[in-house]
Formats: sequence, structure tokens, C-alpha cells
Amino acid sequence: ALEITDLYKIEVAFQVERHWAFPQQMAGDDRALQASLVFKVLQSGEITDIRFTQKSGNLYLDDSAYKAIVKANPVSPHPEGIKMPYVTVGLRFTPEGLRK
Repeated sequence: ALEITDLYKIEVAFQVERHWAFPQQMAGDDRALQASLVFKVLQSGEITDIRFTQKSGNLYLDDSAYKAIVKANPVSPHPEGIKMPYVTVGLRFTPEGLRK
């Protein structure tokens, strides 16, 4: 069963994805492109400490992934059951879409 923290991370991923725009043709023929980012979500929903754990090598994909997280800020505040000061969320952006 998914824990409340896992469900919250999925919700945050949906909120980020709504702000993400990446035309697949910008990837060219490289379907293996992947940008991975990690960030913290404070109890208020404020996003901090956004950093790449892996860049794709495609400037457009990397830039659009980073901007989507910035535009989604703030996301929904933590639900009742989360007692931590922040939740760490990791997302992978690919030309086909977002992966958690």
C-alpha cells in the first residue's frame, strides 16, 4: 500500500507536469533523453533546493524540466499525516513524459 508521503509525491509530480511543455520534436531522434531533478517541498508547499541529479545533454529538455518545477512553486501544502519538515521529491523528465 502506498504511504501518505508517496501519494503526496505523486500529487506534486502531477502539479509539476501541468507546467511542463516540451515538444517531442525538440528531442530529435533521441528517445533515451532523460533529465532527473530532486527538490524539497516544505510543509507550506514551497519548493526549495532544486538540483539536477542527471542532465539529459539536451539544453531544451533540461531547461524546460527546471522551469516546470519553478512554475509549479508553490505546490499543495503537506497533508495532515506528514510530520516531516520537508519531503524530498525526485522526478525524471523524458521526451515521452514525466516519471517519478
